[in-house]
Amino acid sequence: MGFNSTISKLPGRGVVNSKPGSGDPQAPAPSNVAALDPSMSEDCWRVTPAPSPSVPADYSQVTEETMPCSVQEFYARVISSTSNIFCEQAPLLAKHRSCATSGWEALSGGGSSGSSSSQWTRGPPEDASLLRSSSVFEYVLGKGHAGHGFARTFTFVNPKRAPSPCDTRVVQRQQYAVYKDGTLVFSTVSSFLDIPFNQSFTVNTFWTVTPVPPLSKSDRQSCSVAVSVKVHFIKRLLVAGVIRGSSFRENESFYKALLLAAKQQLTSLPPLTKAQLASLTRPKNPNANSTGKAETGGTGPRVGKEGPEAENGSSNLYGGQQSDAVVSRPVWKQVRALLVFVLLSLLVLHQWYLGSRIYTLQQGSRF
Repeated sequence: MGFNSTISKLPGRGVVNSKPGSGDPQAPAPSNVAALDPSMSEDCWRVTPAPSPSVPADYSQVTEETMPCSVQEFYARVISSTSNIFCEQAPLLAKHRSCATSGWEALSGGGSSGSSSSQWTRGPPEDASLLRSSSVFEYVLGKGHAGHGFARTFTFVNPKRAPSPCDTRVVQRQQYAVYKDGTLVFSTVSSFLDIPFNQSFTVNTFWTVTPVPPLSKSDRQSCSVAVSVKVHFIKRLLVAGVIRGSSFRENESFYKALLLAAKQQLTSLPPLTKAQLASLTRPKNPNANSTGKAETGGTGPRVGKEGPEAENGSSNLYGGQQSDAVVSRPVWKQVRALLVFVLLSLLVLHQWYLGSRIYTLQQGSRF
């Protein structure tokens, strides 16, 4: 089973076989973005009784915007399972294709002690992410925050951009949690499956959404959204500087555009009513309890599994045999890419040396 045919079956929203660069980039999101079935997701506005974590010291802020809505409305209209802004605007701005999301899964909080997998109420996602059984918060913040909030998987194909030699499938795990001080923390970790050195790094983001006190009672509520980025290297690489620089610039440009697009869309929407805000505290899945397990006795949908294959565990998200090994390019291709990079670097240095020698000779001949 191929990638596109499998990804189209992922529970939730899908844009299958859409092509990048088609149509007006300012036009509305394509009409073939299917509505996410709320019964496939367990997310809600559930407050974690703990102070919100600070932005990790090694993350760099790339953008910050004040949104014309409360933190709760930002959750409802940007990242919740019933919202459209993130799942439509992100692929549109970055020209992603074959996009799909799973439903949000409530985490159990068990990751703070014991094994990493204990935080997952339905078992770790089978999505070829470098995180394996770890949640996003565990990877970014440590085990003390591992089981907070809700998690989902967002997959897409990223078009070729220098220095990447090809299009690549991307698995982006996402997690959010609401804390007692009213702050919403949203974080993502992206793994790239089809590029050289794909087992050596991830691109992480850390969002903090904090309430902004109104200047007067008549003012509309607002919140501040700050996005920070880190290119995290698991292994040492000679080309780490090139990867870090290009990835950081690309993400900085993308998230600035994404927040501006979200702000524009939120400005055009009326505030949520009290009844709508109250409904956010109830899980979207009526059969989900506080730990995310179905009260009917089932375990709910597994990310990337469906039908008979889900019963025998023989298939993962991309149609291959399930394994702990991360999907990667052959080693010889990675070595070849490194050799090409080294040769190009030597060529540039040689040209610079020849140029400096010619300049020196030209200066000497004048005297």
